Amino acid sequence: MPNGWENLVAELINKYDAKTSTHKVKNVAKCAAIYGKADAALWASHPPGFKLEDYQHDVEQEDGSKKPV
Repeated sequence: MPNGWENLVAELINKYDAKTSTHKVKNVAKCAAIYGKADAALWASHPPGFKLEDYQHDVEQEDGSKKPV
């Protein structure tokens, strides 16, 4: 059963139209998560099991080389 946090995540990944009380566009975001600021606990996420992690990604530079960030 969804709690208030899962409902908020649903609002983050869908575009809500307050005038008609419906979601006009769905899945505008691929992933979303809500974490507690004090303890960094994961409160809710979409898709289930999604979490923020450190990772490296190569970004192409102006000279054509790639730099890990």
